[in-house]
Amino acid sequence: MKKNQFSATQIASILKELDGGKSAEEISRERGVSKATLLIGVKSTVAWKLVR
Repeated sequence: MKKNQFSATQIASILKELDGGKSAEEISRERGVSKATLLIGVKSTVAWKLVR
């Protein structure tokens, strides 16, 4: 299984930035990942929280 590149703290800060109105493109550029990877990660994190 592939190891996550981001810790739970980093994912939380990315979600806060998205909620704050920062675009996914800006965040992906700053974090060094593609926009698709960022959005897939956000979707999976949100889905995981809904299941719990």
